[in-house]
Amino acid sequence: MKLLIINTSRCNPVVGGIEACSNTLARGLISRGHKVYFLNTRRIPLTADFDVPAPEYAMPSDADYDYDASCVEFYCKLLRELEIDTVLFQRAVLENRYFFLENIPADLKIRKVAAVHCSPLHRVFPFREQYLMPYHSIKEFVYSVGGFIFPGMMRRYMAPKLKAEYQRCNMLADTVVMLSPSYVKIVGDFAGIDTAHFVAIPNSYGNTMRGLPLAKERLVVFIGRFTAFEKNPLLFVKMWRLLAARFPNWKALMIGEGDAMGKVKRYISRHNIPNITIEPPTSCLDDIYDRASVLVNTSFSESFGNVLVEAMAHGCVPVASKYCGAAPDIFGNDAGVVVQSLMPVDYADAVAALISSPEQLRSKVQAAFERSERFSPELYIDRWEKVLMG
Repeated sequence: MKLLIINTSRCNPVVGGIEACSNTLARGLISRGHKVYFLNTRRIPLTADFDVPAPEYAMPSDADYDYDASCVEFYCKLLRELEIDTVLFQRAVLENRYFFLENIPADLKIRKVAAVHCSPLHRVFPFREQYLMPYHSIKEFVYSVGGFIFPGMMRRYMAPKLKAEYQRCNMLADTVVMLSPSYVKIVGDFAGIDTAHFVAIPNSYGNTMRGLPLAKERLVVFIGRFTAFEKNPLLFVKMWRLLAARFPNWKALMIGEGDAMGKVKRYISRHNIPNITIEPPTSCLDDIYDRASVLVNTSFSESFGNVLVEAMAHGCVPVASKYCGAAPDIFGNDAGVVVQSLMPVDYADAVAALISSPEQLRSKVQAAFERSERFSPELYIDRWEKVLMG
């Protein structure tokens, strides 16, 4: 197989998300003798900042999907020169960006696979609570207020558009890949389409080395980008403020960087919160996961939640809200804790119940580790290889 993976950004595994998944997929397929290439959707410097597993190309356009006839010519020429037989488009829905599925020459027998790396209804039917989030621009403020006060209006505007996108995706792609079986069912019911060629492939724990440590530290961790509008690191800090005095022998560790770093540090300093440290992101989190007993995901929304399965692969118990992507499908009630709100006190209560009961914590550590087997890179590559080869 000669596969072209199309991304809106380079497959830097440190970034996580789609980038890390693309990195894992490419390396796995290459190890099995397949040819893999990357195509970025806009003109970006293809510098050697990190280890890229496959040759990279970039569309000759300064803006994503602002394509003219020269871009069509470039894309078709690339498909012919590389003798591509399968195209994997990683950004398939709610972008109105089907250039890469629509402009494949008719004389080329190329299999078209569309991956939907987002939650199925993607802000169309949100819970009002999700709009109670910090904002950093007028656009975000308007969206937050409008979504909270006028959810019915939001749905009437967004729902028809999203239905049309799923119907179009279903028509253009030979196979559509989603992150969870429940996502496939939701889309079928919502868009009124036959999902016979929809497939569910959950993400894997990627390059993380799976293993259950003999001993765990009294450590609660947050791992993710410091973006207030999405990952909400301040919620983790507010949660820890409620726990630090009750559990003086426990520590909190935050791994990440981003625009919300200043706000997080100021909050910690203003309230003099003890036993919490912040470290920059790293490409290898195995040591962190090995040490940590609990991982807390405070995101307002997630497509899947890769960090959850990475943590589970090391017996680190995940705690996440019901808004966190496929969290209930990933770990259920046995291998983690699903929080029913985005309030710091509810997160604190969930974590407190875990760390105050050594027996319960040990049980969930073991359950998380065992459940992580279903997210192994080997199974991930097996599933994708079967889909990509038809």
